[in-house]
Amino acid sequence: MFRITISVLALSAVVTTTAHLRSVKAAARDRATALTEISDQRRVRDLDIEFFTARVERDPQGALDLARLGALYLVRARESGSSADILRAEAAARRSLANRRERNTTGWQLLAASLVAQHRFNDALEAADSLVALQSDNLSARAQRGEILLELGRYPEADAAFQPLWLRRYEPELAARVARWAEVRGRSFAARDILRSARDRVEKEANTTREQRAWYAFRIADLALKSDAVSEASQWVDRGLAVAPEDARLIGLAAKIALAQGRFHDAVELGDSAITARLDPATLGLIADAEEALGSPAEAAGYRRAMEAAAGLQLGGFHRVWALYLLDHGGNVAQILGAVTRDIQTRPDIYGYDLLAWSYYRAGRYQDARGAIAKALRWNAEDPAIRRHAAAIQKAIDGG
Repeated sequence: MFRITISVLALSAVVTTTAHLRSVKAAARDRATALTEISDQRRVRDLDIEFFTARVERDPQGALDLARLGALYLVRARESGSSADILRAEAAARRSLANRRERNTTGWQLLAASLVAQHRFNDALEAADSLVALQSDNLSARAQRGEILLELGRYPEADAAFQPLWLRRYEPELAARVARWAEVRGRSFAARDILRSARDRVEKEANTTREQRAWYAFRIADLALKSDAVSEASQWVDRGLAVAPEDARLIGLAAKIALAQGRFHDAVELGDSAITARLDPATLGLIADAEEALGSPAEAAGYRRAMEAAAGLQLGGFHRVWALYLLDHGGNVAQILGAVTRDIQTRPDIYGYDLLAWSYYRAGRYQDARGAIAKALRWNAEDPAIRRHAAAIQKAIDGG
């Protein structure tokens, strides 16, 4: 009986090991397939850029080809973070509109999108207004205009733009922007629901790329993490990486989760992998924090210097992530407060007021901080980061 038991256990171990090896091999095959497909899709996109560049050179007076070329530049910029491609997209949009302003929906939307990517929100709103004036029944254009109003902190106008679109929130061409509205207005769970439903729809479409599917996973994971739903965020990161194993945004988010869980070596390794593909100031900052936690202050200082340099390369000037990081790591509070005060004059949104409040807090101006955080809470009372700042400010006022 004893020998039989041993044999059964041995057989079970063999079966388990064999199943594990098959799983590992299947995962390796899936990863290889994903990387090959993404490489092929990017190659086709770059060939399309060459194709439309040649067409534009042959016919510089056309509008549609310029708009298509600019849209391809913007897609590539979103994947790589390339500032040069964002500027190329804007230039193509302006040339397209110079050739034809009427019936050029793609040109107007491209111009607005390229300006948003540069954080030139007032200019982007002008472009969005122009398109809506020409095509008031264009729901996608109205959603784009609403999203720009959100970025500018003009919430009553944004609400007026999005409320008529709510019943159609699950449609993929509207979902991302309606979800952003829900997020900013303190309805993170609804935002995640919208994105999950939209992702399910695009999954069924044959022309959906892996990088588009990965984008949905990233946005859902990012929203979950902002709401402190770490387990859900981790699951969506894994789902996204299964589709696009080298997606820098997803790897950076995985590094953020690792840092939050105290897995500092993993945070450094994942962060380094992310910035190799796409230079991101926030990821550099979290690697610095992980190195500090590991007892490597010199390494941490190097990453912080790199973060400062990377923030300076971003289009749009003032970098809020960098400013918040500096406030939490002993930066020049007076200098940051001055920059934040100037920024809020042109972009008085909730995140700007949150940053202003935190600047006042770090400067010891607690009553001013309470006034600023109240303006953020007025429009979004649920955001965990804003609530944490509000609690710290109130504690300081109470003398805690």
